[in-house]
Amino acid sequence: MISKNPAGPHSKSNPVIVDMIVDQPVSALSEAVRRTRISLELAAQEYLTSGLRKANCVMVASAAPGEGKSTLAILLARSWSQAGKKVALLDFDFRNPSIHALLESGHDGSAIAKSAALHEENAAAKGSAGFQTDPKSSMKYIHARNWLKSPNAEYGITALEIGRVIDDLKRRFDVVLIDTPPLLPVADAKLLLPSADITLFVARASSSTHAQVLRAYRDVQQFGTPVVAVLNGIKGSSNYANNYPRSKVATRVATEG
Repeated sequence: MISKNPAGPHSKSNPVIVDMIVDQPVSALSEAVRRTRISLELAAQEYLTSGLRKANCVMVASAAPGEGKSTLAILLARSWSQAGKKVALLDFDFRNPSIHALLESGHDGSAIAKSAALHEENAAAKGSAGFQTDPKSSMKYIHARNWLKSPNAEYGITALEIGRVIDDLKRRFDVVLIDTPPLLPVADAKLLLPSADITLFVARASSSTHAQVLRAYRDVQQFGTPVVAVLNGIKGSSNYANNYPRSKVATRVATEG
């Protein structure tokens, strides 16, 4: 099934895009995010009917930088939070983390500091030390280095250790979203593949080459878990979604390995 869907420009140049799911809940972009969320839920349901493990961990991946995956990860986390789910967003990009910057840009710094202080005050009792609360939703977010409690985690962490962390988060949250570094330039994202239940594969038109996308896509398929593919940056009609570019969401569940 292929559906068309607007997507904002590269998030680092326009962080307000990540707020649209909250500030403009009936916009075309917000509807597109919900469509993507439903595609992931359907993929998870198919996974569960196969008699496999609990499917609530979504790895957001791309072949190369600048594909829009961090923006989409935040939008999806907020969308699930709006739906009443307990959501954790884990920034696993050690070299170029962006989740904190995107969530905090354009907001009152004092409000963020107050939120963080309040959360830290209750963190030990709730077993959630290090997490911060999203200023615009109930979603919790954290950088992987803080959760792993290691300043050099990217150089010595193993897939087994990551698996333990993810299993813990899956027990405590309804949905766990992991924003990863691009698959091709660095190896970090591949460490997460055995632990992810579903992969959301994000590609931007005119960014990665066909060969790069295919190579990265094959990597995420190797464990036989569902893959939902999103193509960003396809221009649409001038009056659609306030002139935001269009993209296509390919809700293909790739389980053939």
